[in-house]
Amino acid sequence: MGWVDSFSTESYTSRQRNYASKLDVESIYTPQIILNGQKELVGNDETSITTAVENFLREPETVTIDISNKLVDGKTVKVSYSLNKLVPKSTINAVLVQADVVTQIKAGENRGMKLDNYNVVRDIKTVGITNTTGNIELQLPRGSTANGFSIVLFVQENDFGKITGAVKVAL
Repeated sequence: MGWVDSFSTESYTSRQRNYASKLDVESIYTPQIILNGQKELVGNDETSITTAVENFLREPETVTIDISNKLVDGKTVKVSYSLNKLVPKSTINAVLVQADVVTQIKAGENRGMKLDNYNVVRDIKTVGITNTTGNIELQLPRGSTANGFSIVLFVQENDFGKITGAVKVAL
């Protein structure tokens, strides 16, 4: 379409492909949403998304995550966490989320327009769970400060499965 998504990375595309394979979805696209590692939806289908989110929120959280420390050191965000129990065959994912980013579209049919982007993933790390405590480091984007960023941690069954616990904190 004449412009490149400046927030896309090969690792994000690979993650999306893995979900598509697990969920037996024929293709990946934008905007595509995967909810709780279990359901794929078109990202602009607000009614279906709202219904699915409400259904998933009725399920009990089985893992509690506590962020005991967060430190911004230059461009590195260091997060210390603890889990209420050891969760075998699961990973902990740490996501650095930027609340609001404006993108200038410089080419293609939307040239000259501004695109408001909300809750943009700027970094993600996935670590196997071997203990109830740990530390994860994330990287702020070049030219950014911690203002407007949050950290989301979520425990997920291996192979992009069900999410069993999550927490979000502002930097």
